[in-house]
Order: sequence, then C-alpha cells, then structure tokens
Amino acid sequence: MKSQIANSVLEAKGASLYHAQRYEEFKKERDALMETLKFVEKLEKSTPPEERWKLIENIPIVQSKIGYKYSKYEQKMPSEIIREQIKDITNQMRHIHEASASYDAKAREALEKMNRITTLEDYGLKKSTETIAEAAMNAMYYSEKNKKKLQEPIYIAPESWLPQMYGSHPDEIRNLINKSREEMAKMLMQKGYSKEEAMQKAKTHIKATIDTGHFNQWRKYWQAKPGEDPEKAEKRFEKWYLDELEKLAKEGIIGHVHLTDNFGYDDEHLTPGQGNVPMKEFLKRMEKAGIKDFIVERGADNPYALQETLAEFGSPIHALTIRGRRANFSNIRHGHFGYNAPANYIVGAYAPSNEWKLWSEVPLE
Repeated sequence: MKSQIANSVLEAKGASLYHAQRYEEFKKERDALMETLKFVEKLEKSTPPEERWKLIENIPIVQSKIGYKYSKYEQKMPSEIIREQIKDITNQMRHIHEASASYDAKAREALEKMNRITTLEDYGLKKSTETIAEAAMNAMYYSEKNKKKLQEPIYIAPESWLPQMYGSHPDEIRNLINKSREEMAKMLMQKGYSKEEAMQKAKTHIKATIDTGHFNQWRKYWQAKPGEDPEKAEKRFEKWYLDELEKLAKEGIIGHVHLTDNFGYDDEHLTPGQGNVPMKEFLKRMEKAGIKDFIVERGADNPYALQETLAEFGSPIHALTIRGRRANFSNIRHGHFGYNAPANYIVGAYAPSNEWKLWSEVPLE
C-alpha cells in the first residue's frame, strides 16, 4: 500500500514539475512580448496617423506558443495584437500554476495518507485493547458494587477464534491480553491507583476464553517434518497443542474455556470425545494449572452434549436408584424423577400464574 501511494506521490510531483517548466517557458515568452510591446508602442506614437497602416503590413508579429495567428485583414495595430497575446499567455500561465499547485496538493495529501498507514495488526490491536480495557473497567466497577452478591469478580474474556483470524494463535492471544491489561492499568493509574494495584486489577478483570475446537483447527496447517510419518506428526501437533495451552494457563492468561470437539478442519461443535481434540489430557493439565471455569458447548443437534461429555470423561453419578436400577447418564438424560415422561402438572414456586398461557393460547393447568 505504501509503495502504491509512493508511486502516486512521484507521479503528482512529476506532473507538478512538468507544469512548472511550462510556466517558466510561457513566462519567458511573455517577458519578451512585453519588451516588444514597449518598442512597438514607441514606434506607433512616433508614426503619423496617416502612416500607421504601413506598420500593420510591415511589422512582423511573432506567433506565440498558444497558437495566435495574426492576419493583416484584422486591421489591428501591432501593439493591440501583442497585448492580446500577453493576455492569453497570462491566462495560460494562471491555469498552469493552478494545475501545478493542484498536483502539489495531491502529493502532500498522499504523503500524509502514507504516514498514517499502519498494519491491520497494529491498528486492530490498538482498538481492541482500548475496547477490552474499557469493558474491563465497567466489569471492575460492577464487581466492586455487587461484591456481596458475586462468587467471584466479573472479567472480560475475548475468545480465541479461527486460525485465519487474529487472536487465534497462542502468541496473539497472549499479546492481546497483556496489552489490554497494560491499557487498563494506564486508565487506573490516571485515577490514582498504584502501578502494582492497577496491574493486579487488570489481571483480575481481563482474561482469555479458549475454545478447544477453534484451537484444534491449527491442525490443518500443521506440516510433517521431512521423513516424518503422519502418526508422529499428529502426536507432535497434540504435544504443541497441550503445551501451548498449558503455558497460557500457567501465565494467568486463560480464564474461561469452551469445550467443543472437531477433526481439525471445521468448527463442527462435536460433543467432546467425538473428534480428535486431546480433551482428557487437556482437562488434566488445566486442572493442575487451576483453571475451573468450563462450559460444554452443545452441538447444533445435540441437546445432551453435557451429559455425554460427563459420560465420556467417566464422571460418577450420585443419585437415588431409578426403578431399582443403578443410575447412569442414559437414565438421567431420558428420565424425569423416575419415569420417562415430562411432568403433567407443576405445583409450588415452579407453577406459573393462572394468567399464563402457552403460545397456542391453551391455559397451563
């Protein structure tokens, strides 16, 4: 982009120089005509009126650069013709000057534009960090105001996205969070907080959301080393996957985790365990790093994603027996307090008012 603008600057300056040269050429011609005019005016004054017709026929008028042609049948005095030439050249010089000034202005405008240009990453990062920091300030104010009602402070957690988007690579996530924290700390220090207290507040209220499925899509860009078989390349990717996320967790970057699965090529939102995300090992490492904030994101057509995830991870069920049998996730998923049907009446605090109706206008009894 800067190269293209630089070329337009050179073109504008070249055009301005061309017009400036033409201006000088016309100026020299006008100066010469003005000297000629002085001589001709003296000659006309010293010539008797009855003899001036000889001046019209015998004094040659030099053709100017603007293409003026004199005809003796016009019956104009040489001085009059020269004045017209001078007037035409002066107008032409004014137009050339305006054109040159216009190209100079274009060159200056292009230079200013070139100096304002920055990379999408730098501009986007600056705007994103400002937005995240401002949102985190609001989260801090709300948390302090409602700390008696909250189990933990509210924090802002931008989510890692797809590999083709900024903020998906671990280095980018780290950079985004750290710079957002620095921006929030600046805002707090302007309000009288110490640097240490400001940074601690920023770490509390700005963290990252990691989506296991989004991060797994780096798999499709992973390249095997020369002579490396696909299985070893896959294991090396999984090690990179786990190591990088563990680093982010230990650095205090990760606050919230979305558990989704896929095969590394599309954001399929499979139930954890159905794809090739190293989910169990990931959760073990997150547990060791102290990460506790998880949510299982259900797939587009699986309302039982949470139960199936718990079953996949071997989570125990603590429940009364259902119809004399030991409880399992299938019973929990399909059953309703001991029978496979929804309740046909609701009592107590769960019951809506008598005025409440279904969308079909049928009252709920």
